[in-house]
Amino acid sequence: MKDIFTILSLVVILIIAIIASGVTSAGAININSARIINPAKADITLSESTEDLSLESYGIKWSPDSHIPYITLPNDTKRFFISGNQKTYYLDTQDSKTLAESLKDNPQFKESFGPDVNVVYRNGYSTIGSVLQTDKKNPLHVIGFSQNEQQKVNTDGSLDFANFTTSIGLLESFDGGASWTDFGPVIRGDDYLEPGTKISGVGHPSALIVGDYIYVYYVDWASQTRIFHPDQIYLARTKILEGGKRLDKFEFYKEGEFSDGEYNLKPVIEANAIENGGYSALPSVSYNTALKKYLAIYETDRGFAVALSQNGLSWTKHKLIFYFSKPISQRAEGDLWNSYPSLLSDKTEPNDQTTSVEGNLYYSQGVWPNTAHQLTKKGFSF
Repeated sequence: MKDIFTILSLVVILIIAIIASGVTSAGAININSARIINPAKADITLSESTEDLSLESYGIKWSPDSHIPYITLPNDTKRFFISGNQKTYYLDTQDSKTLAESLKDNPQFKESFGPDVNVVYRNGYSTIGSVLQTDKKNPLHVIGFSQNEQQKVNTDGSLDFANFTTSIGLLESFDGGASWTDFGPVIRGDDYLEPGTKISGVGHPSALIVGDYIYVYYVDWASQTRIFHPDQIYLARTKILEGGKRLDKFEFYKEGEFSDGEYNLKPVIEANAIENGGYSALPSVSYNTALKKYLAIYETDRGFAVALSQNGLSWTKHKLIFYFSKPISQRAEGDLWNSYPSLLSDKTEPNDQTTSVEGNLYYSQGVWPNTAHQLTKKGFSF
């Protein structure tokens, strides 16, 4: 079976960059950029300054708690989806403002989607990690992917927040993500348990549209009961049917191909991609128009790492760009901790599926374990 993503040629002759314009296979991406960078020489740099974008004044804590997706609506409004308080809010901004810039205008946050005690698989938590405009005729018709947490109900009716079972759900909206229809879990993982035992399942979806397919990167937390692998990043896909009005069944990447069933899964970003990385999780994946490659940022035990890919399957040039003060595995009470990275070119790009030569790294910062983490930002550039 052919690679899922089209290979795009990058030929640099002196100072003239000529990008192949032909479509080489079904599902090709062919995006022009004002500035092209040789990936072999590309190096991402983060700003020294850090901006506190805490949402506590809006009553939103534990934010962000997922990848931050955004879309552009027909009136050129950007709609950001931000997780916090175990749910997701949306924020509209005009005039090509970034998320950080829009937060200076005393914006209005509105609830988009969240948990429901009457829905077993998301009785305690549900946040949206990806929003995609699949319908070519209706940009308000969008598909969403959520991380759900099913929490054990104790005898007194309270929920066990410590040992939950996670799944990735499929959502659909006809008002640009202001409200949703929930179609339930579509990805569950290769080794999950009933809630109340330990954390297991899948979560943190980061999705892209490529041709006629949606590709969903996600982390799988195996319970180590039947399947033994560390927390790693995996890939699923579904075909877009009827011009975006319907989706096909989900397939999962295995050894060189996609097929039905969540077994014999092959990670696309392994736990040891970074030396002593410990795990790979919390992916934020985009197509970078300057590099003409796919760009991922993800979390490891040691910090945030980036990687590049020509085809979305084989990732190279893994590099830590943000070092934690100490490894997550050694985190103790009172330690500063960072998590949930999103790389967004939210000044120039219409959605989170593409990045360019510069933008913002949004992530969370808090004090472990009792101080709610809050939205924080650094700039990035190549």
